[in-house]
Amino acid sequence: MKPPRRGKPIPKYLSEDEMKSLINVAKEKAEDLALVLTLGYSGLRVGELCALDVDDIDFSDGIINVRSGKGDKGRIALIEEKTVRALKDYLDARKATTGPLFLSSHRQRINERTVQRIIKRYSVRAGITKQVTPHVLRHTFATTLLKQGADIRIIQQLLGHASVATTQIYTHLDDRALKDAYRRAKPKY
Repeated sequence: MKPPRRGKPIPKYLSEDEMKSLINVAKEKAEDLALVLTLGYSGLRVGELCALDVDDIDFSDGIINVRSGKGDKGRIALIEEKTVRALKDYLDARKATTGPLFLSSHRQRINERTVQRIIKRYSVRAGITKQVTPHVLRHTFATTLLKQGADIRIIQQLLGHASVATTQIYTHLDDRALKDAYRRAKPKY
């Protein structure tokens, strides 16, 4: 006999208030604010964030060119004006026009572990009791888009998922969002 298959766990994510608290405490350091906003408003994977160069950002259009996505697939990620401003402020203070977007304290390209520590430090300062990782911010991004009524295929593209089936895990998160979407879009025969 085969044992029953375990279902995939539902992704952990932050509420909008928790995300606002995280952003507020990150304001103490320009680099960290830019990092938190980039993760929170783009849905990037932590490895994609670490691989970004200054040249990958189109500040005028709010676009990030992700060149080293999962499976070596490139894509674009979008960022809003608040993130663009934070990135510009950080880069102006650093006087950087090329090279890695985010640097470690040793002036080398930031690594995934450092990003995890930064996120953890600010989540503790924000009083968030959940374990917060960069991937939780990715889930928060996707969940928030879904709650606001974004189409699942758009979320799929923004997250860089090859299959919509991967993105569908977010549809199980909030039955209220599904019901609202159904009420808005149901047939009116």
